[in-house]
Amino acid sequence: MRERTPVLLDEAAEFLGGHYAGRARDVSGLGGGDWSRAFSFRLDGRDLVARFGLYGEDFARDQQAMAFAGPDLPVPQVLETGRALDGAYAISQRCFGVFLETLDEPGWRRLLPALLRALDALRYLRAPAADGTGTAAGGVAGWREWLWSGLTNRPGERVSGWKAILAGQADLSELFTTGQRAFSGLVEACPEIRHVVHGDLLNRNVLVAPDGSRLTAVSSGASPGHWPRLDQLRRH
Repeated sequence: MRERTPVLLDEAAEFLGGHYAGRARDVSGLGGGDWSRAFSFRLDGRDLVARFGLYGEDFARDQQAMAFAGPDLPVPQVLETGRALDGAYAISQRCFGVFLETLDEPGWRRLLPALLRALDALRYLRAPAADGTGTAAGGVAGWREWLWSGLTNRPGERVSGWKAILAGQADLSELFTTGQRAFSGLVEACPEIRHVVHGDLLNRNVLVAPDGSRLTAVSSGASPGHWPRLDQLRRH
């Protein structure tokens, strides 16, 4: 398996060329997030996105997220997943727009009704089924436990080692301890209400029409033009 070595443009183009028997055209880099790298291409006149990463389970969640799609919650279609280039790949519908955080004040004012409708659509979705162990998506039993899990360093997981970094910087370690103490006094006030939530609407996770009139794609990761992961959509 690759260890965080990003797939290069020529590798993506070679794979797509072979996979689609020479029909994939205009392969171009779109950038990437922490867990995958994205490339745009055209196939039989259709604009698509190919993503390559180590974690196939992320792309499986993409397919689950398609069930959330609706008029107020545009979730791109995942057309195909599989193994490629020492990892996993996914082929998705490409969506166009500008990133939510790049809107100016007038754009935000125009977008706000559509954004609130999207959040309402998430809230009224049926929460994803438990994983067979009685826990919610994400492997935790409840909302408070999930909140606490964000303050726990778990060696071997994708994001780990941060506790040691904090320990080496006294000011940051003190700040973390202060925040954790304040958090512990508030977490019990969080009600156990279960519905789907989105944990990060910024950081290139939401595409909108350039005039701010509507959402064009909702994702939860950091690669542009598609729905990279479902990590931030949990059963709370």
